[in-house]
Amino acid sequence: MKVTMLACVPAILLCALLHAAQEEPAPQRNEKLAAERAKWSGNLNFGWTQTSGNTDSTSLSISAAAARKTEKNLLEASGQLLYGETDGNETTNKGESLVRFSYFHTKKFFSYCEGGAYYDEFRNLDVGIRLAAGVGRKFLDTEKTRLSGRFGIAWTMEDYGIGMEDEDYTSATAGLDYSRNLSDNLLFTFQVSVDQDLAESENWILNAEAALKSKLSGRISLIVSAADRYDNDPPPGVRENDLILITALGIAF
Repeated sequence: MKVTMLACVPAILLCALLHAAQEEPAPQRNEKLAAERAKWSGNLNFGWTQTSGNTDSTSLSISAAAARKTEKNLLEASGQLLYGETDGNETTNKGESLVRFSYFHTKKFFSYCEGGAYYDEFRNLDVGIRLAAGVGRKFLDTEKTRLSGRFGIAWTMEDYGIGMEDEDYTSATAGLDYSRNLSDNLLFTFQVSVDQDLAESENWILNAEAALKSKLSGRISLIVSAADRYDNDPPPGVRENDLILITALGIAF
């Protein structure tokens, strides 16, 4: 049943495109497509490391992000997969995805809602789901520097493996997003967010990521990033801190 439904989706989209093509003259259609493309931006990043000798190791990272921006709305979607192996044994296997929609009431103030899903085999986390909504403000928005903050309420559900207790809680959430063009070809970004469980003061989580993006040529960039996740009250057998360093090549579109 699911396969049939999924197969119908591209067929419906194809019919809609064919219908639109018949209804609109080619120049008008091309103008609309160009205007729509101008609203979108995104990137695809790929990192791979292979070592052999006394220790054989492999690490792989794939991430992608896309954004559609208009005068009042901003739609953002991103996803990441990480995998690591040393001497034939897995050392990392995790992934996450996020979709966020922001509506700008003025040039500085906005409201947002977002939803994300993630997993992490080495935290014994089969699946996690997080939904959040709140308000935010742009503090800086210049050609070189951008800084915005947000505050809201989030609901988190984490389903762990057999023998571990699942989690389900509501939290206050706050975050900051910062970016700075250090030069024409070098960009620094930093994001940090904190979730504080409203029912249990010891249960809070901090996520932070810093990255340097150096443009090599055209749409190709070299990206070096460090991401840290700190869980103040992790499940039994899981470490509080999780730090990941990634070097990747990025393609912008």
